[in-house]
Amino acid sequence: MKHKLIALSLIVAAFSGCTEKKEMEFPPVDESGYTLICADIESLLMMEDKRVWPEDAAIGVYGSEKGNNEYYTIKNAGVGYASAEFYGPLVEGEIAAYYPYSSNYVASVDAMPVTIEDQQVFNPDVDVIAHYLEYTPMAFGYMKGDKIDFVYPNGVLNITFEGDEPVYITDISVTSESQNIAGLAVFTADGSLAMTNNSFNTVMLDCGEGTPSIVNGKTTEFNVVLAPGTYSDLRLAIGFSGNDKKFLCAVPEITIERVTAEGFRVSSMKISIPSPDGFEEVEEEFDE
Repeated sequence: MKHKLIALSLIVAAFSGCTEKKEMEFPPVDESGYTLICADIESLLMMEDKRVWPEDAAIGVYGSEKGNNEYYTIKNAGVGYASAEFYGPLVEGEIAAYYPYSSNYVASVDAMPVTIEDQQVFNPDVDVIAHYLEYTPMAFGYMKGDKIDFVYPNGVLNITFEGDEPVYITDISVTSESQNIAGLAVFTADGSLAMTNNSFNTVMLDCGEGTPSIVNGKTTEFNVVLAPGTYSDLRLAIGFSGNDKKFLCAVPEITIERVTAEGFRVSSMKISIPSPDGFEEVEEEFDE
């Protein structure tokens, strides 16, 4: 029996900045040098969910002339909205920030570290957005004009299998022969990621003892978080339950964008699997 693998469903999930904002009143800057920073966070509109500032939100702020991981807390009027103001010690010069705050985070305005896990775990109970946010827990931003727009820096690769009967997946590895796609990177002022020497060219998704590709007639989505970029040499290595071999397939050139509010894009490549003994490529399809 033949199965089709729709490998590479590139998802740039629908993120959107929330413009709704309460009328806010805040105390004036006091003599100790405390001040306010206006910050927006990308709101999440897929799956009827929304990303907004929680009541315990705190951000870390860096200034090129003054300020080193300064602790800024949200003002009550911004809780539950995508736009809010934060109160903390005065920072000067170029300003960069991250969310959520950690006293252990070490950075500078020129280098905001980001870690993309090279070992990820498939969870059948979460959707693409939940998986993305689990492996993209931090948002970053630079002061432009009078506010900081926080964004999530990574991309998502969505892989699905199609066929009359399910196949059972144990793991999926995504590898680039020429570029690093996971590990330690730095977030830059233009919103891009620059991979460091402490990064890797492979991301592995652990799917357990064997996750079915179809459950009750519904196709299972296998999501992999990785660095945005244009890749001409991605390879997939897929493990199946009850078979020691890894099944390999090449991916045509593809651009994986950072998840943004720009919309939803899908790129696909169709491959038939005539038997557990190997792949037979019967059709390729790649659409921007």
